[in-house]
Amino acid sequence: MGMIQTEKHKNIEQLNQIINFEKIVRFKGAKPIDNKMFMICLKQFLLTTIIMLVISISSYSQTIRVDLQNAMGGTVSQLFDSVKYIPLETTKESLFGKIDRMEVIDSFFLISDFLSTQSILIFNKSGKFHSKIENIPNNKFAVDRKSKEVYIYNNGKFYIYNMDGILVKKVEFDKNGDMQQYTSTGNGGIIYISTKQKGDSLICLLNYCNLFSSKSTYIQILCIPIGSPKFYERTTITLFNVFSSFLNWSDNRIFFSLKYVYNIYEADTSGALKDAYSFLFPLTQSLQKNYIMDTIFTKGKARLLSERENTITEIPDFYLLKNNIVFSVVPSAIDNGYRKSFFLYSIVSGDLLSFKHISPDISSFFLPVGENVSAVDKSYYYSSLASFEMFRAHDENVKTVNYSPSLYKYFATQSRKSNPVIVQLKPKNKL
Repeated sequence: MGMIQTEKHKNIEQLNQIINFEKIVRFKGAKPIDNKMFMICLKQFLLTTIIMLVISISSYSQTIRVDLQNAMGGTVSQLFDSVKYIPLETTKESLFGKIDRMEVIDSFFLISDFLSTQSILIFNKSGKFHSKIENIPNNKFAVDRKSKEVYIYNNGKFYIYNMDGILVKKVEFDKNGDMQQYTSTGNGGIIYISTKQKGDSLICLLNYCNLFSSKSTYIQILCIPIGSPKFYERTTITLFNVFSSFLNWSDNRIFFSLKYVYNIYEADTSGALKDAYSFLFPLTQSLQKNYIMDTIFTKGKARLLSERENTITEIPDFYLLKNNIVFSVVPSAIDNGYRKSFFLYSIVSGDLLSFKHISPDISSFFLPVGENVSAVDKSYYYSSLASFEMFRAHDENVKTVNYSPSLYKYFATQSRKSNPVIVQLKPKNKL
């Protein structure tokens, strides 16, 4: 179970107490006070306090208390209103290894596969292959949802492609520091996270710029003292490992997080920053307070994480869809590798569910729905399954199943080596 709290209710209670301030100070037995002077002081006090409370109320963050080890489960039909399996077309041109990253827009799935094909593959919503962008420098890219264009940064330039995979523009770009993650706000707007070394400190910045104008701003998010720059050069921890986690577009809002910090931040389309959500985990699963400031560059850091193998080191995924949040965590266990665990949290009920505990049923044709979420749009979460997982579940299923036409065709014509299958999940509003 989880519980969500806000500071708003506390502030409203405090405001009501302040309104009754005169009754408190005129407690029986108090010395007489000059009424005129009292009212002047009271008005000044109230004005200052109310302004502070209004600011606090308008910018409060929500605290989510969750115990991951007690996360519940359920059947597919209990958690989702609909499930749709979308096999991605497998041809010589469209065959790829795995989904490194996925973006979903109105008509297309955009999938990066850096290790196997060094490409971004574009499929339409029925799974038919549409086009491909080849020779990408890494698995990072952004999608301008207004112009329907793909932005790829490489060596001081943004390369802009249309949905047919054709390069339409190159834009020189003078980035502010070492770029970590970036996303598009539309019409040439870019928000990106960067890092700089400044003297004896590492600085993390949130930047906004427009590729087609001179407009740009930045906010310093975090500053970590590292001592001598030579000490930093001797460590195996890079800037990327320290700061980068995710930067994504969810329900028309931009969210990001940093490693070793349990806050989810929100940036608007101009780069302004506010706290959106703060996760509180049990002490046995949590890093010590100010961990990133105190021990990130010491030998004690690795020892601490190895001794507490269930300690949560980051929240690398966060998706908001109406009244539900999907997020993932990464534990510190060395033998676990970089393995994410995904959870579904209801803002309304406070219930916490683990994707690992979701059981297939007739609504999913007794097939798994995946233990991950790769993307979100206005109505759906999108997971994925490798073809070998689909065929294994199909072969092990002893129940009589009436598959959808697309699944009948998939199992009849494809193999365990075919492209992955996208799973479209529509969550219930009230879990």
